[in-house]
Amino acid sequence: MNGNVDMAAAVLAGGRGSRMGGAAKGLVELSPGRTIIEKLLAEIASAGIGETIIVSGDADAYSRFGIPVVPDIRSGAGPLAGIEAGLAHYAGAHEATLFLPCDLPGMTSREIRALVDAYPSGREAVALAHLGAFSGEPLCVVVHNALLEAVSAALDAGRRRAVH
Repeated sequence: MNGNVDMAAAVLAGGRGSRMGGAAKGLVELSPGRTIIEKLLAEIASAGIGETIIVSGDADAYSRFGIPVVPDIRSGAGPLAGIEAGLAHYAGAHEATLFLPCDLPGMTSREIRALVDAYPSGREAVALAHLGAFSGEPLCVVVHNALLEAVSAALDAGRRRAVH
């Protein structure tokens, strides 16, 4: 892991789950008794990131995992609002935050470490995961916590997505 960076993690578990009939995506079971989010939380810990939160408006669904559940500051404002909530939660406590969506059953600690190692420390720094032919996965990202103001400004301007 990038030893020069004080980093925490935030799992984005918002959204309406419309493609899944309204079900909470992170609570889908991979095997009996083991959900996607449980596996992801274990992979984050295995990657050496000590502090993790779940960003979700549904604290009841995710509180059973024993880590803080932080709601969006702006309910219903899309994935960028989840990033805003995570950055706000860790403001002043860590240099950067690793963000991962809750519905990544194949994510491994090795991939998480690669993303963290790719993060170029600095006030304007962002590291984006690159997945095959895609230019980048905007919700698998490390963001410097000083970018909170820029994220909030984008939301104030009506942006809801992490990329345009």
